[in-house]
Amino acid sequence: MNSASKENFYDILQIERQAQNFQIKEAYRRLALQRHPDKNPGDPRAVAAFQKLVEAYETLYDEARRRQYDASCKFPLRDFERAQRETRSKQERENAENEKRAREWAAQCQARLSSIRSLNQDVWVFEAAIKEMDRKEQERVAQEKQAQGWLSYLTNPWAAKPVETKEREQRERLQQRASASIKLERARTQKTQAEQDHARILAVQQQTREREAKEREERQREESIKAQRERNEKWKREQDAARAREEASRKAEESQREAREREAAQEMADQRIRETERRERDLRQRLFEKFAKQSTESRIPQQQQQQQQQNQKPPINPTTPRSGNSTPQTPRRQNRRPAPQTGSTGVCRHREFWPKVQGRNRCSVCFKTFNGFVLQCPECKILACASCKKGLRGSDR
Repeated sequence: MNSASKENFYDILQIERQAQNFQIKEAYRRLALQRHPDKNPGDPRAVAAFQKLVEAYETLYDEARRRQYDASCKFPLRDFERAQRETRSKQERENAENEKRAREWAAQCQARLSSIRSLNQDVWVFEAAIKEMDRKEQERVAQEKQAQGWLSYLTNPWAAKPVETKEREQRERLQQRASASIKLERARTQKTQAEQDHARILAVQQQTREREAKEREERQREESIKAQRERNEKWKREQDAARAREEASRKAEESQREAREREAAQEMADQRIRETERRERDLRQRLFEKFAKQSTESRIPQQQQQQQQQNQKPPINPTTPRSGNSTPQTPRRQNRRPAPQTGSTGVCRHREFWPKVQGRNRCSVCFKTFNGFVLQCPECKILACASCKKGLRGSDR
């Protein structure tokens, strides 16, 4: 793992650390087409870059090697990873604060419950004391009634208490009863207030928990919507990239097909041109052969006619006197070619006047292209430039 400690395979494959295996494979195939040494013949570092790409793919595609690589390598956090960590830290802080507040609320609730139990104990004590006072008062009243009967005068006529003493004891009992009643009422009031406070605090805590739960659900829903939106955008980007790659490959295939079609069309055009040139050469060769044969056949009758004319001419008398500087009149040689006409052999004799054909045309003899005009034989309809026309006319002389 020496290379793993130096190279970040996720950056080499241009993927995230949470990428799945199909994403790793897709990134590897896409980059392999770009970084293959055959695609970069002029780059000396193409082989090393492609080897690193293969090593990164083999390491991250295997789950065991990927876990080992992630455990052994520490790379700087990316932006989205830093955001995830901050979000996780914020959630942890919020959870810690919620737990602390829950503990404080539990302690306060326990204290309030203890106070309520203490107040209940006080109320019970005061009620028991008042009941005891009432019982004792009833016993005292019963004893006084019994003491005030006729039998008490017979047994102990001096046992009755003085009136002042009775009044003083009565006032003390009333004061004790009033003090116990006040304390009982105060304890009951405090107990009622504590129970109301406890119920109110419990209601507030319940409302707080419900609000926090709603906020947490709303935050989770927003995060899920945001995550779904990010996934949709990522999927859309991937689809756009895939469509762009397909469009690029389609355009490349179309350009290659058009290039092949152009090459095939050019090859067919060249082949047609070569075939046309071959046919024209054959035609010119045949024409020249026919012209030569025709000129040879036409030259023999002319020689015979000239020989006959010479034989029919009267002989010259050398003794005949010549007048002045006159020279003997010899018949002029008939060098002038007869009017071009189609002979008995069916070969064109190329008449004197050839009309012009305007425009871009090609000579059938020298195969040159002329933009101005060429000449056309009115009989055989052959096209020729001025020089080739002269050659054709002179070939049959």
